[in-house]
Amino acid sequence: MEFTKLLQMEKDLDERIENEHPRKQGEDRRAKKLIALFVEIGEMANEARFFKCWSHDQEPRTTCPECKNAGFVGMADYAEVECWECEGKGKNPLLEEAVDVLHFLLSIANDINIDSPAVELFKKLSLEEQVLDLIDQARTCYVPTDWHCTWSLYIGLMDMLGFTWEQICEAYLEKNAVNFMRQETGY
Repeated sequence: MEFTKLLQMEKDLDERIENEHPRKQGEDRRAKKLIALFVEIGEMANEARFFKCWSHDQEPRTTCPECKNAGFVGMADYAEVECWECEGKGKNPLLEEAVDVLHFLLSIANDINIDSPAVELFKKLSLEEQVLDLIDQARTCYVPTDWHCTWSLYIGLMDMLGFTWEQICEAYLEKNAVNFMRQETGY
């Protein structure tokens, strides 16, 4: 999928959010988007689990926690039923959080009129270093050159986590639909 299509989809979502939740006088949406971006980076790292040196369980969360992507759960003395967590479809919590980061990067790109991303892929020696550099760079991503560096670190991280552009785009489409539905239902 082309980057420009993702930008347009995010622009449509942002316009919907602006209509549903008008800005209050003096409200700084840039600051709120940056905070949301940092939170989503943290949630993504939490699902990746690479930094949890205090835990024996450092495997990334890439399957539904209830059914392990089987699509159903079995209960004692009951027939198997569709998984309530993933609605029988399976899911990848790490990819979902990675796509939440993408939503805010695209939203910020729209805010500063970015129409095509840097094509470089920045990769550090470790996931820890990659995420820390992503957070550092994201602090100033409302400056176009810094946004491009942030993007390159994000794409590098996606590569380090084993995600393809196709997987990212597919998950983005699914989450974008969820975000629109949330606006419909008063989220």
